[in-house]
Amino acid sequence: MTIMDEIESSLLLLSSRPLVSWRRASGRPTIPDTDASEPTITFSHRRDEDDAILTADISYFAGAVCEVRIPGAHYETVFARLQKIVLSAVIRFQNRAVQAMNAINRNVLDSLDPNEINVNAIEQTLSVIAESDAGVLRLYDEASGLLIPVSQVGFDDDYYNYRVTPQESIAGSVFSTGTPVLLNSPEDIRDAHANLRAPNVRFLSEQGISHSLICVPIKTDTTTLGTLTVMSFRPGSAYGEFSVSLLAAVATQLAIAYKKSQAYELAVRSNESINRMRLEIERRNA
Repeated sequence: MTIMDEIESSLLLLSSRPLVSWRRASGRPTIPDTDASEPTITFSHRRDEDDAILTADISYFAGAVCEVRIPGAHYETVFARLQKIVLSAVIRFQNRAVQAMNAINRNVLDSLDPNEINVNAIEQTLSVIAESDAGVLRLYDEASGLLIPVSQVGFDDDYYNYRVTPQESIAGSVFSTGTPVLLNSPEDIRDAHANLRAPNVRFLSEQGISHSLICVPIKTDTTTLGTLTVMSFRPGSAYGEFSVSLLAAVATQLAIAYKKSQAYELAVRSNESINRMRLEIERRNA
């Protein structure tokens, strides 16, 4: 259940028979500044003849604004109830995200096997960004010069053939610029795929376009390793800036895990080389 579903189901239990609707936050969402303070949830109300219109802007968390129409003149109690429902849902939403991030720390960072990291990464990511239907982890392959899917959920196995160059498509752009992308409409997502090579155009023409998408880079202090993407195919779905921050945090954990894995592999190879040298010296001495 998404935060929007949770809020709506709680509101529909009220005795005042509210009519609940959602609208995406106007304009394209901005990418959060890690140094900026967290935006607050805003509430407002207005009259529409005999009805009251109550509004809760939770676009930072869900990319959407909740609008509640209350029949009749008395709405003050319902307005207070609306605020309580929304704030409680947001707190639970944040708590679930924190718990899922802790699980990533245990299940991804503790592994030294890159294949194990790849397999666990997407499953754990979708538990953090719970409103997602699909996810893709791409790593850059220096030999081919392509971003290659190494793990995915929500697509068939043919998706592993969807490989992009740096600057191509959404993943290529994020890889090249190092800047996350947040898109909350099929039109914007389709436009962002406009620079595809011919084989990828044919491939994507057979795939459904998602309704919302986040893509973030996976990078260390000196190198960009790949990209991490989550998508929702549900009509009306929208991500908030909070989810971008969460996904960026997951990508940081992945970068640390890969760095540890590479250091471990280097240590193993170094140890094997030293052992070979020792055995050769012992053989010569004998």
